[in-house]
Amino acid sequence: MALPTNVSKLAVDRNPVAETYSHHPARTSVEPASNVERLYTEAAFLNRANAGARSQVIDWCQRAHDCLVAIEDDPRALAPWRDQILPLFMKSDFLRRCRTQPRGYAGDFQTIQMMYDCVPSGADSFGVAVDAWAMNQPCVRAVRNRRHLVRSLLEKVAPEFRNEAHVVSLGCGPAAEVFDLASMNDFSFTLIDIDDDAIAYLQKRIVSNGMADRVTAVRANIVRMMFRDNVQYPTPPAVFYSLGVIDYFDDEMVVRMLDYIHAKLAPGGLAFLGNFKPAHPNAAFFQHALNWPLKLRSTEDLRRLVERSKFVQCQVKIGAEREGIQLFVECRKTH
Repeated sequence: MALPTNVSKLAVDRNPVAETYSHHPARTSVEPASNVERLYTEAAFLNRANAGARSQVIDWCQRAHDCLVAIEDDPRALAPWRDQILPLFMKSDFLRRCRTQPRGYAGDFQTIQMMYDCVPSGADSFGVAVDAWAMNQPCVRAVRNRRHLVRSLLEKVAPEFRNEAHVVSLGCGPAAEVFDLASMNDFSFTLIDIDDDAIAYLQKRIVSNGMADRVTAVRANIVRMMFRDNVQYPTPPAVFYSLGVIDYFDDEMVVRMLDYIHAKLAPGGLAFLGNFKPAHPNAAFFQHALNWPLKLRSTEDLRRLVERSKFVQCQVKIGAEREGIQLFVECRKTH
């Protein structure tokens, strides 16, 4: 459903709420339509003349989020939630970008960088508070967590590859994790993304960080790469990793990616791919509020995909970042 263009419904003249709606929506016996109406009325009061403190708005956001979780299987309840509550979330700069997808796809490099920067901004003080709530959600924390996993990954291969370790990031986005590793001089990187603006952004950062001799940004469609094999690497890579791509792919494409990586990896090299797990805390919000559907996979799902690939006889580990929301499958090429 398209967002209403007139978000000024907040300015309608309603009586301030005399009671604070503090029930957890998933546990209340109140009808879903009443839940939505109460949430809307409360938000109108909090938004009027900046009456609500940031903590009150953040609390409201969580209850509105939980209301959505409770009604996600009821289309009749979803419609009023989208009509009345969603425009309020869109006062957050970050959430509005997530939903409107100005680069033409969800999770573009600027959206991911906003998660990393974690600087709340919005249309007004209410929007800034909504943004602060969003930046502290489990999924966003998981994205920030995964950035730090790459260092541990490279430390695993460093003793074996020493000065010849080449690393490839597929669907790299802002590649903040690479710039975190500027001091790890034994590694070179190829950063691959389909977005022209992402590549331009990376090229500027590569130069400004003095890494032009060992980091290359390449514009390429990673789906076509699997079929055309049209990207060359200076040496067989020690690591291929993708922090946020395969949960946009169907199973067949994930298997093809694994096969491609296996063919290109040096012996002893690692593949490292991230995928959000089913039923994570923000799943309903991503799907129904942000129009950001993902292919959610369990540990068992990921293991089955590996077993269909050329990594079937290789060492496989599946873990998660510390929120436990995004899973990572790690495969070592042993033959």
